[in-house]
Amino acid sequence: RMGALPDLNLIGWFAEQLQGMPEHVAEYGSLGPIYFVSVAAIAEALTFPTTPMMLTAGYIFGLQMGVVAMLVATSCAATIHFVLARTLLRPSIEKLVNENDKARCINRAVEREGFRIMFLMRLEPLLPSSLSNFAFGLSGASYWDFLAATFVGYAPYTLAFVASATVLRDVLGEGVDKPWYFYAVGGVLYLGLLWLITDIASKAIEEAIKDDDRQTLLVTRPRL
Repeated sequence: RMGALPDLNLIGWFAEQLQGMPEHVAEYGSLGPIYFVSVAAIAEALTFPTTPMMLTAGYIFGLQMGVVAMLVATSCAATIHFVLARTLLRPSIEKLVNENDKARCINRAVEREGFRIMFLMRLEPLLPSSLSNFAFGLSGASYWDFLAATFVGYAPYTLAFVASATVLRDVLGEGVDKPWYFYAVGGVLYLGLLWLITDIASKAIEEAIKDDDRQTLLVTRPRL
């Protein structure tokens, strides 16, 4: 069960939850989605890979419910990191961010532009998601901007993984009513769209960081 963490073997706990998730969700009935979101949020907060949970969500809930469940879980996990960065772990996170040049630059950009940079960072994760969450928590960004950027920014990738698991479940189960090439072409087009989104986001982030560096240089340059 979710509360059992024997001998702090977190990897074993995660694997056990993942393997038994369909049965556990079924056991909880109408509370199954809440159980799934809770486990997925805890797992992501502990920095376990998100992809297996996304695929599991698609397999259990289907496309719409699976996407919503994963976005809620991801937002909850990100909120945990955000709050910890502003409270208990702030000294440690400040040291961690200050030792990472990229994280420090992004943190300054977030201070200046808020939602826009956080949203772009979700589309193009230049940093691990947990480190981004901590860096955003250190900034003066609004929590609601952070939450909105997380929910909307993660949607394209969540949709891709959940949809792939849903299609695979249908193929292995009752079958599908469209030819295989319909899904193949759709998958290729969607992957192309994701590539375009990440490319645009990456360039926008790099430009924002350069602008921040230029402004910092102007501020720190000694006057003659």
